[in-house]
Amino acid sequence: MSKPIPTHVIYPVPAIEVKQLEDFLKDHSCFCTIPVPAFDPYRVLDVCRVCVVHDSTFMLIQDRNALSYTLELIDLPKEKLTEQHKKAAAVMAFAIITGMAFYPIAAVGETTMTNGTDRGHHDTAMMGALQNLNPQLYLDVMLGRTSCIGREELDKELSPKILRGAKSLDVNFWREMRPHYGAALKLASLLHSCKSQASYQHAFQEFLRWSYEEFLFLSGAVVYGSLACSPNRRKEMFKSLRSGNWELALNGVRNAAWDMGLIDHWAREIQEGIPERRFVYFSTFDQTLAKCAKRFLSVEQDKLGEMQRLLIEDWGAQSGKMIFHQYAAYARATESPVRKASSKPKEAYWSTFIDDQERDFKRLASTTPTT
Repeated sequence: MSKPIPTHVIYPVPAIEVKQLEDFLKDHSCFCTIPVPAFDPYRVLDVCRVCVVHDSTFMLIQDRNALSYTLELIDLPKEKLTEQHKKAAAVMAFAIITGMAFYPIAAVGETTMTNGTDRGHHDTAMMGALQNLNPQLYLDVMLGRTSCIGREELDKELSPKILRGAKSLDVNFWREMRPHYGAALKLASLLHSCKSQASYQHAFQEFLRWSYEEFLFLSGAVVYGSLACSPNRRKEMFKSLRSGNWELALNGVRNAAWDMGLIDHWAREIQEGIPERRFVYFSTFDQTLAKCAKRFLSVEQDKLGEMQRLLIEDWGAQSGKMIFHQYAAYARATESPVRKASSKPKEAYWSTFIDDQERDFKRLASTTPTT
């Protein structure tokens, strides 16, 4: 990955509006960040202090929905302005004021998979122009003074250089997501026929066994799968799974795969940024995704201790400890040479594997489970 280039233009913004911006973002929990002592991730001066004192940079990763709401701000009619659009405007204002570098490749990759490469290049170019605007334009949207970013303002920044740069980028991010898609297909297949809570627990434990013995042991998929199978599961996880319509169900699986992959991408960027003193913010307005992202980051920092805590949170003390012992045994032995899935699969493996998994899932999802 090439090193992001932060914005260096300093814009004068009224102090009272900066405070309103900070409070708005914090009240709506718009960011996920790595915890740092004596650092408030929502405070502009804290970000600027870290940049100057520690010679650090900051980077912003958004999920597809956050990116979409940002792009919708262009000439948005007043009657269509929502709280989500105001959040998107607030995130943009904060990022520009603090000089964050934008890194939309993962979110644009999801758009590309759904709508094609041309749309991916278009959205990349739009973001390239939007990040160069005066943050006051976004503050005005957040505060309700206006409802949109005018197209004429955007066109001033949409230079040939930005258009050429966007067109030259590889916006196909699906290759990075295939392991997570495989995990999501397996989870969805196991969840499809669950009826009792005992069957949900069995499904999750079978997923752990399969991940260890036959696939890849992906921490993000385990964190996401635990919540999706547990008594605390969210209705938006694996949407339309039991609808009897395999196309709707498969779309829900792909959304889950992107969520798993995106939080893994964010955590990886955090780790890669440490030697370069780069802090990475993740912006999502999806509370389930935000919860999974924060949990995953905690597990990455303290793998066994934090995993035990969240499994007990999801499943209760008795079941959570039992599942944790299974997980811990697998986690400690992931590098075992006798393990079938101990080596990284070769490129040719993926197309056959995904095709087989999809075919089996489509057949399963075409039926409606009996109650």
